Amino acid sequence: ILCLVIFRKQLCSAYCSIAELYLTDLCDEPDAESCCEKALQSALKLDEIATESSEEINNNNAMDVDGENQKIFPPQPDALQTMANLRLSQSRGQEALVYIMKAYSRMKVGCEAMSSLVGLGKDEETRAGGKAEAQANEL
Repeated sequence: ILCLVIFRKQLCSAYCSIAELYLTDLCDEPDAESCCEKALQSALKLDEIATESSEEINNNNAMDVDGENQKIFPPQPDALQTMANLRLSQSRGQEALVYIMKAYSRMKVGCEAMSSLVGLGKDEETRAGGKAEAQANEL
């Protein structure tokens, strides 16, 4: 199952790269928007499956760092962030906001895990995390 999770995450990243191409270099192609949307729908499906599988692995194999369980495979924000980019380019800001906040939530978890691994204190994390979350809520 571990190899399958890694493969799904890599495939998800590939779909995100395809979507980014349609958002940038291939944006003048006649079917760019629909191709981008299809690539992102595939990426989001794979992301959902990979995230569920990752959670199962994390629940069974979490690493203990400073008395806390840390995820081996934290969820990735790529598909959500790229979908937010597409929605912004379509002037669908409210939908983009939903995706970017989900992506932010995933990045926040990863940043907290990394800060624990490198030995940053809880007090520093809490202060920095609270400011970042307040700024994101303002957006």
